Amino acid sequence: TRNPLHITAMDCNGKEWFISRFVRSQNPPTSFNTLDACAHYVSLIPSFDRWYKNEDIDIWCSNQQCLNVLGAGSRERAALLAGYFLFLGTKFPLKYKARIFIAYGFSESQGQTVRSHNIKLF
Repeated sequence: TRNPLHITAMDCNGKEWFISRFVRSQNPPTSFNTLDACAHYVSLIPSFDRWYKNEDIDIWCSNQQCLNVLGAGSRERAALLAGYFLFLGTKFPLKYKARIFIAYGFSESQGQTVRSHNIKLF
């Protein structure tokens, strides 16, 4: 059975927020100043999709919390990557003029899934 997709998520303090709150401009580490370098950096963060065993509770972590614990689920990693893309687009608007999208949905093979996309504007 398919689980419904939610537009809100609970943070680690138990507060409910719109999912868009978790996507914020994030300054990447100093040596990661290209889109490819940021994508590589995020790919190095260990992935785990659940911090807990209770399937009824769905907690999302902020970008900084993921970096502090050196691990994140697919949603948090997508939000972190989008945050890096947003930062680069703001800092270098002529080089990285783009719109950032996170696709959050359901996949027959993976269940709930998420992807971060950088769509270049011409």
